[in-house]
Amino acid sequence: MDFFEALQWNNWKKLPLEVKNQLIQQILMYFVSPLKEITDLHVVEYAYAGIKCATFQMTIDDETFVFIPGTSEAILGWDLGVQGLTLSSWGLSWQPSNESAARLSE
Repeated sequence: MDFFEALQWNNWKKLPLEVKNQLIQQILMYFVSPLKEITDLHVVEYAYAGIKCATFQMTIDDETFVFIPGTSEAILGWDLGVQGLTLSSWGLSWQPSNESAARLSE
C-alpha cells in the first residue's frame, strides 16, 4: 500500500496508531509550510452514526485543524446529511474576516 492509499478511509481505519502517527508526520512535513507553527498535535476519536474514526487534531498558526482520512462522502460538521444548502443561504451574511486574514491583506 502506498502513501496515498494509506490515507483512504478504508485503509486508515485498519492501521495501527504507530503507523497513523508516522503518516500524519509525513503529511505535516510535505503539505504544510515550514513557516507555519504546528502545536498541540494529538490523537482524537470521533463518532457519528455509529462510525468511529481515530485521527489527529492540531493547531496550525493558532487555528485548529482535524485530519479527515480520505473519503468521497465526508460530512464535516453538517447535521443535515447529504441535503445541500438552499441558494438563499448564500446571501450577504458572510462572517467577518479574522485578524490573521486582515493582517495578510494589508
